[in-house]
Amino acid sequence: MKLKGIFLCVIGLAVLGQDAKKLSLKEALQAAVENNLDVKLEKINVDSRSISLDLTRAGYEPSVSVETSHSEFDARPSNIFEGDADKTFTNKSDDLNLTFRKSEDFGLGYSVRLTNGRDDSTSATSFGESYSSNLTLGFEQKLLKGFGFDPGVPRKDEYVAKGNLQISKLDLEVRMAQVLVDTENAYWDLVQAIDDLKVKENSLKLAQQLYDQNKVKIEVGTLAPIELVSAEATVASREADIVVAENRVKAAEDRLKKILNLPPASWSQSIQPVDEPEFELQQPGLQEALDKALRNRAEMRRSDIQNDNANLEYRYQKNNLLPELNLSGGYSWRGTSNPKFNMAGEVIEGSSLSDAYTQITDRDLPGYNVALNLVWTPFNKAAKLNLARAEVALKQREVEDAQLRLNILEEVRSALRELESGAKSIVANEKARKFREENLKAEIQKFQNGLTTNFNVSQVQDELAQARSAEIASRIAYRKALASYLKALGTLINERNIIIP
Repeated sequence: MKLKGIFLCVIGLAVLGQDAKKLSLKEALQAAVENNLDVKLEKINVDSRSISLDLTRAGYEPSVSVETSHSEFDARPSNIFEGDADKTFTNKSDDLNLTFRKSEDFGLGYSVRLTNGRDDSTSATSFGESYSSNLTLGFEQKLLKGFGFDPGVPRKDEYVAKGNLQISKLDLEVRMAQVLVDTENAYWDLVQAIDDLKVKENSLKLAQQLYDQNKVKIEVGTLAPIELVSAEATVASREADIVVAENRVKAAEDRLKKILNLPPASWSQSIQPVDEPEFELQQPGLQEALDKALRNRAEMRRSDIQNDNANLEYRYQKNNLLPELNLSGGYSWRGTSNPKFNMAGEVIEGSSLSDAYTQITDRDLPGYNVALNLVWTPFNKAAKLNLARAEVALKQREVEDAQLRLNILEEVRSALRELESGAKSIVANEKARKFREENLKAEIQKFQNGLTTNFNVSQVQDELAQARSAEIASRIAYRKALASYLKALGTLINERNIIIP
């Protein structure tokens, strides 16, 4: 019986063996922020929102287009000047056009277009090979719909995308805070499981000592042999408790390893926490804590951005009620080059594209155009419905914001209550544990003097083990409550000095 009890204690110590990986709470928290899969998913969401923001600016990038074409067809004269009616002539045409376009976010679009043409015809009325070129500067400006002194209206998509990017970063902060709380809870659960295992091992040692004392008394004839059965039963019960406690340690280790996203190859190595659940008394006032939470909570900053987006959507939809009035225009310079003939009809100077360009640079043939385009939808039902939906979204945001503030108030009050009750629980359980230790000493003294039984001693030993477990549990509960309190204030990441990668 004694060897079996010692063997179980050795197994218990193996759970906390020399090959265990020592891990501080700070190391666990930092590893969780860097490796946790939930955090990694939120980081991917941030990257996705960043790309969406870049896409909103893609529409304002300049574009350059090049068009080239060639056409050739035969035709018959349509009048006496083009030749005999039964003859045919050939028309050839080549075009090369270059266009630069750019749009601005305040509703302006402009372009630069250079067209080049080469025409050749065997018609009697044709000059033959000729060149033409045209340089045009054009623009179009929205004056009502799609334009305004509020920069958010024409750039609504960009502003909303910026807000969504910030929201995703705040979502990442919220996720990190939750992962840190989960990590602390798992870390302290492992500490509690290990300490509870030590309590169970100590209880087994006490039961084994009582068993040895019974054997000695039986040998000297001061105790009936039947009493040994009760001591043996107590030892067996404590051995079973150790098996259960060992399993709890392993389960707590696995939960922590999962949160830290440790590689599967390292799961065979046990973890040995190095931090103890120290008692850090916190006595904040409710109003002070609530004000701090409303300032620091990422959820409040996220709600503010969502309010801004909803207001921007309302202004955008209100702008869409206006008629569409666009001002467009352009200024151009033309150039043409035709061959020159003498009185005999002979070509004395050919045509060239450079001659057409020279006319453009000399601005020989300028021209311009201006247009005002009005589009009015009399009923405009779709725009009115979109504006109504934006108004509903604003009201919804007001309710959601009020609901968030109410939830934060409830969360802060709950966290404060848990801190207060946790502190009182630690004090009470410390007293209970000290009382149980003194009670056990007295009970053992009475047993040695033959004034009590094995059953009573075993019962007092169980009470001491329960008191020690309760004290450990109260300290663990307080540490968990402290983490939840800091999360409720929105200061957990800063308080734990976590470096965000």
